[in-house]
Amino acid sequence: MKEISLDERKEIELEILLYVTRLCEKNRIEYSLCGGSLIGAIRHGGFIPWDDDIDIFLTRENYKKLIDLLKDDLHYKLYAPETTENYLYGFCKLMDKRTVIYSEYDEEIGTPELGVFIDIYPVDLIPENKKEQRSFLRKLDFYLHCAYAASNTMYAYGNTKLKHWIKKIVLFPKHLICRRKGTRYWMKKTEKIASEYLGTNAKLRGSVYSRYGSKEILPRKIYENTIEVSFEGYKIKIIKQYDKFLKRVYGDYMKLPPKEKQVLPHEYDAFWRE
Repeated sequence: MKEISLDERKEIELEILLYVTRLCEKNRIEYSLCGGSLIGAIRHGGFIPWDDDIDIFLTRENYKKLIDLLKDDLHYKLYAPETTENYLYGFCKLMDKRTVIYSEYDEEIGTPELGVFIDIYPVDLIPENKKEQRSFLRKLDFYLHCAYAASNTMYAYGNTKLKHWIKKIVLFPKHLICRRKGTRYWMKKTEKIASEYLGTNAKLRGSVYSRYGSKEILPRKIYENTIEVSFEGYKIKIIKQYDKFLKRVYGDYMKLPPKEKQVLPHEYDAFWRE
């Protein structure tokens, strides 16, 4: 198979993004760049030079509409907890079918032969009351951990062999219990909790599956109004109050990281399918 260069990967990801944005515009679905893609749009007018992916997020209401449009898409393949068996992420990936990425854990997280993709995150309503909020996040965390515990490989995942074997021993009893129900059962529970406040007047929103946790829990209006900016020469939407959001999550986001940290966040090789 012919390897796909970093520049080609970015071009493919941009094509996927533009496809999604056209679909959103046609169906009046609001979306926004997020994560490094949002920083890249503001600071670089496109990709962060040492970044290699694209992320967007949508309010849960708009996210559900988009998933409904993409689940049977003929151009790209959707991996999502709503549609994909054994999928262990609370957000979805939209993949170019012409490409393939191989990873040790693809089978276990429900993404066998994953290709070049973009990530699409839901932004959920979250209660303002601190006690209620803690309960909501604890339940979400519990069910998500049960989903991972049900996986034959991911329950013991560690970034070193020592951590892997410690988890394999310590978490094995939980694995035996959780795998009886299967990952799909626990992910459905997780999604039900995440959507618990959908349709309510909850005053906060947040991307509950983000690694930044409570930093992304902000007044709901921050996620509900967008503007257009240039991203790689194309007009793409971002949240209007991007500055408040980025400062909360990343601090001084306009300051470049030191040279030693200007490295690709994901180490994988992509190929064209034969």
